[in-house]
Amino acid sequence: MLKLRARSAALFGFIVAAAICGFAPQSAQAGNIYTLQCSWCTTVNDFKGQAGFAAAQRGHGGTFQVVGGDNALSAYIRVSGQHATTCDSNGECRSYFRVLSMTSVTSGGSPAGTAADLSRNDAEIFGTSRPQRIPPIALPTAYQSSIINSLDEEIGPGINAALVAKGINPGSIPVGTVVKVMFADGTSATFIKISGSSSLQWEWTGDAWDANGNPINRNGTPKTNPNVGGFFGGSAEGSFVDREGANVVYSMTTSSKCIKIVTISVNGIRWGSWLGWTSCP
Repeated sequence: MLKLRARSAALFGFIVAAAICGFAPQSAQAGNIYTLQCSWCTTVNDFKGQAGFAAAQRGHGGTFQVVGGDNALSAYIRVSGQHATTCDSNGECRSYFRVLSMTSVTSGGSPAGTAADLSRNDAEIFGTSRPQRIPPIALPTAYQSSIINSLDEEIGPGINAALVAKGINPGSIPVGTVVKVMFADGTSATFIKISGSSSLQWEWTGDAWDANGNPINRNGTPKTNPNVGGFFGGSAEGSFVDREGANVVYSMTTSSKCIKIVTISVNGIRWGSWLGWTSCP
């Protein structure tokens, strides 16, 4: 797990000081994404600070996926800057990366400046809304046995039934909650709650996986990776105690072409892993 220590506001302010003329800003390119963890980050500015510090340490900009380990917030921070050189009185020079701008965005690159945006990012990354403490749920086969060629109208009532079986009142789950649903044939998918009163309460998010954890479309065909190659790296972990008292741990790593691999364990027993194509803002 990659953890970076926070520096003082004064030091960080020095890093992001005014630009030196004559250098062109360096922007993030498709495929350049770096994952790190920030257990203390709670605001957009906190996440920006962690990403800016990481960029200065690494010596380059890019998109930093900053995951809150002890909270249910995560951010994509696009960092740009320039390489500069400073020389001392003895003529000895050193090069460094100067951060010029930091922008909070969604995985698709849209502005994300609120706590609600950070919460949605987190649910997208881990496939669940961690504040609700709901690990992947098994859908009763009486409703549907596969995500393939299924309908939301079939699966929604099954999600509610599975929650009731766990002692969770579906009516207490707020709109916007994301849950990961496991099917009898080994496929899985994530659904988001869109209503608390209408007949259609749960809607597919667009993410689904085959029995081996590979992304698929609703008809079961493989989902292709839209990203080009680039720089990458890092890992993060999120955990919570579910409503039945089990310790649920999500571990995530990023790999080439913005691939993320998420592994979940419950009370130390691995439930499985799934792979995803993280958009490169």
